[in-house]
Amino acid sequence: MPPTYADYLESLKHHVSSTPTTSIDTALGMIKTAAVSFDHLTNQPEWDRFLSMVQGKYEDGKREKDQSLSLCGGAVGDALGHAQLSYQYWRGYKDALEYVLGLPHQVMESYQELKK
Repeated sequence: MPPTYADYLESLKHHVSSTPTTSIDTALGMIKTAAVSFDHLTNQPEWDRFLSMVQGKYEDGKREKDQSLSLCGGAVGDALGHAQLSYQYWRGYKDALEYVLGLPHQVMESYQELKK
């Protein structure tokens, strides 16, 4: 006799409960953390970990911006408008993350100046 739907659900429950808790997305996120520019390092492990996560997103945004710019060269009609909007979006994304990458260092410098 083939398994019933209830048997399948029970099997699925057992399979899900026995799988490791670390997801593929978490593992990929840990791998994608990038080396942070020396100018942005703070010598504080918490800030530097944050910066390494943001650096990965920054590199992705930079790559997408460049790709959108190359699409603008060959696009015509509505595709050109879409490519231009995409470029503007990714440029803003990259610029915002570039600013965020400089914030921890600025905060630490401001704190040191106030401490004096």
